[in-house]
Amino acid sequence: MRKLLIISLLFFAFNVKAQSINDYYTIAAENNPELKAKYKEFEAAMQKIPQVSALSDPNFSLGYYVSPINKNIGTQNIRLSLSQMFPWFGTLKAQKNVATLLAESKYQAFLDSKNQLFSQVATVYYPLYELFLACYFF
Repeated sequence: MRKLLIISLLFFAFNVKAQSINDYYTIAAENNPELKAKYKEFEAAMQKIPQVSALSDPNFSLGYYVSPINKNIGTQNIRLSLSQMFPWFGTLKAQKNVATLLAESKYQAFLDSKNQLFSQVATVYYPLYELFLACYFF
């Protein structure tokens, strides 16, 4: 009976799986508010790229004159106008390039923050893992 208990304890002891460092990386990345904020900044910068590379909205104006205005071509009661502003050649492309580079810099800041977080997790994990191995095998 005693041998059976020892064998079953050894069997269960060798089947125990500890969490790997990748699991801790995932948990740390999902729960770190600074990392989430950096990623949201990157997403916001990505949303600006189509906005800056688009033409501005057209302007529509409507004017109604209470008393008619006499012109050479006749009386005028209503004035309608529709206008569209076009930027200088290459301006939209330059603005898109600037927004793209800004988004890339936000992404690099996110990656830097993630690597710093992973470094902190590894700094804490490996001494604990070493202690676990020392206690487990000795």
